[in-house]
Amino acid sequence: MTDLQSYAFEFMEVYRKDWADTAKEFEKSLFSDIDSALIKVRKLTEIIVKEIYANEGMEYPSFSNQAERLLILKNDGVLDEDLFKSFDRIRRMGNSAAHRNEPISIVDGINVHKNLYMILKWYVEAYISYDSKIPDYQEPKPEDLSDKVKQMLKEILPDHLNS
Repeated sequence: MTDLQSYAFEFMEVYRKDWADTAKEFEKSLFSDIDSALIKVRKLTEIIVKEIYANEGMEYPSFSNQAERLLILKNDGVLDEDLFKSFDRIRRMGNSAAHRNEPISIVDGINVHKNLYMILKWYVEAYISYDSKIPDYQEPKPEDLSDKVKQMLKEILPDHLNS
């Protein structure tokens, strides 16, 4: 499916609006505040993991950390190696964003973006509807500010020109 969405995770709006909203905020801030974006997506995947435990009828290990919870899901056959790596990359990058002072490259941010897409696509197909029509992955794009700037100029200039 190749329908272009307004953002990469728009397909989630019909399934989990709250997740779609958080994913949209992640995508929107990826180019302007990568640290906040990565922390936000890390929190989202923690919510998703909790939902996976519920969907699988597994007791949620609330005293474990995220890495341990993911390992349990992998060892129980819920997550395959690729999904485990996607969740784990998001976990590690979120930790880096929160606890390290080194800059994080946009390439790492885009890889996390792809990982989130894979996770959400899998979640929909595994727990909501295997027959769902999920659009192909689309890369995030920096926000186009030209329309905003034009609108601001239209609002500001007449006041200054009439002075």
